[in-house]
Amino acid sequence: MCMNEAMRLFPPLFVIDREIDEDVELGEFKLKKGWRMVVPCYSIHRDPEYWTDPLKYDPERHTPEAKAKRHPFAFMPFGFGPRNCIGMRLAQLEIRMAIATILQHYAPMLCEKSVYPPVVEMPQTRMVAKDGLWIKFKHRE
Repeated sequence: MCMNEAMRLFPPLFVIDREIDEDVELGEFKLKKGWRMVVPCYSIHRDPEYWTDPLKYDPERHTPEAKAKRHPFAFMPFGFGPRNCIGMRLAQLEIRMAIATILQHYAPMLCEKSVYPPVVEMPQTRMVAKDGLWIKFKHRE
């Protein structure tokens, strides 16, 4: 739940694009075959229509009960549908293993250079902490 909430606030990709393979009408909008559609994951992950207090870090948003109540595409850090990330499960496993290994040996703490919450810039297609992401690690005995 903590990992999913971190990826909601800071998704690996902040937009997903798809090519439309047939003409489609969405309400009053007509989308033509061959056009590219951009889905703004970053904005959807922070939309108050889907998330109460969207800028707050709250892992409880990812309980099975909370998932059942929200729109299925309100959370999509690895894409959605039949073309979602093929490496999603491997990436999630690697994240869990890396965090578990680090936390076995070190305790993270804020330091004098830490900025919380981090100020994020979005050059090109990625998110970066504006002045770096400063965290102090204390070795566990």
